[in-house]
Amino acid sequence: GLSPIQELLGSFYAMTDPARERPHRRFVPAARRTAGELRLRLLPTLVLGGHLFPDFLLPSPGNREPGIEDEVERVRSSEPGLVRAAMDDAFNGDGVRGSGSSTGRDDHIPVRLRPLYGDPERELPQVADELHAYWRAVLLPAWPRVRSALEADLAHRAERMSRAGLSSMLRDLHGRVGYWGDHLTVDGLGADRIGTHGTGLRLVASLFITPKVMLADSPADPPMITYPVRGSGSVWTDSAAAREDADPLSDLLGRTRARILRLADLPASTAQLAGALELTAATVSAHLGVLRSAGLVGSRRSGRFVYYQQTDLARRLCR
Repeated sequence: GLSPIQELLGSFYAMTDPARERPHRRFVPAARRTAGELRLRLLPTLVLGGHLFPDFLLPSPGNREPGIEDEVERVRSSEPGLVRAAMDDAFNGDGVRGSGSSTGRDDHIPVRLRPLYGDPERELPQVADELHAYWRAVLLPAWPRVRSALEADLAHRAERMSRAGLSSMLRDLHGRVGYWGDHLTVDGLGADRIGTHGTGLRLVASLFITPKVMLADSPADPPMITYPVRGSGSVWTDSAAAREDADPLSDLLGRTRARILRLADLPASTAQLAGALELTAATVSAHLGVLRSAGLVGSRRSGRFVYYQQTDLARRLCR
């Protein structure tokens, strides 16, 4: 599968880790400038400030392909105890999930994050708002390219499995991944052998995790491996831009309306959409009128502003 929030988190590392930045040199400079302009209060320290990022930021996707709104809502509604345990792992552990332990104090937590550790229910809405803001400003404009690369790699893995079998496909994921019998091995991630018999296995393709591989092994869910897609650097080439230009949604609606519709995955005013797309408010308003007449956006008034958002039909078209 694929996970928008996984790519969101991974893009933070691409901006700070030279090994991960290398394939994304055409993306990172502008992304870094845009992220800096957002003045995010919690997210950079939460993602980058510990041995690893707290895993409440990457909720289990369940049995369906999640959208960014679904994933952010799961983060917003995280159980306080799980938030604290995940932060203990990130800031008090040894780099392996499950290794952190609570001391009953918060002196191991960065000062900026101590209110979140002390009262997750109060602070999680701020985390969710920052995830939304970062997604909209930094990753959403590049999402058609990113998603195309993820889907192409998943199709390749499915074809290889049908042709050569599960074991061959898994061994080809990454040099640290192996599969023998009904046990999966991932070297160096704190879990030597992971039983998969009867529980299934979820594979998540990632562009920004390159060159690493990530394991999530929770008693409540099947094991999940996030692995790097092939040819990650080619996503930002001119040929990738040509594939974006050939986006089927753009072919159907026109490029500008397709971009407006994708930005309206979360409620947005005409002025917000115009600013994000560097268009006049009058132009955006005209396109929104067409999209609303077609049943692709709905609107609601809040005070002086009208906010537009994708309808269920639009969400299906944008997937």
